[in-house]
Amino acid sequence: MEKLSYGRSTYVADGSTYIQALTEDGEPWCDVSVCLAGYGMKPTDENCIFVPAYKINQETLDILERDLFDEVLSKEIPIGFGTGWLVKLKDNWKEICQKL
Repeated sequence: MEKLSYGRSTYVADGSTYIQALTEDGEPWCDVSVCLAGYGMKPTDENCIFVPAYKINQETLDILERDLFDEVLSKEIPIGFGTGWLVKLKDNWKEICQKL
C-alpha cells in the first residue's frame, strides 16, 4: 500500500483529535489516533495525537509519517499491552484529512 486517505473527527470523551486511515477504495485501514482519556491522558492540543504504533505495521507507519506527522514527540506512551507515540501533526493536517 503506497497511498492512504484520511478522515478526521473528535473523540466524545475529551474532544481530542481522531484520525482514521482509509484505503484507495475508501475502506477503513486503521485508526491513526487513540483516546487515552480513561487513563487521564490528553494531547496538549488538537494538533497532537496519540498513535497506537504497536498495532500498526511499519509500512503504514512510514506512510503516516510522510503524510501526516510533523514530529514524533515521544515513542514511550503506554497503551494497553503496547507502546504508542505522541505525535505533532503537520500544519496542513486538516486539509489532508476529510471531516467525517
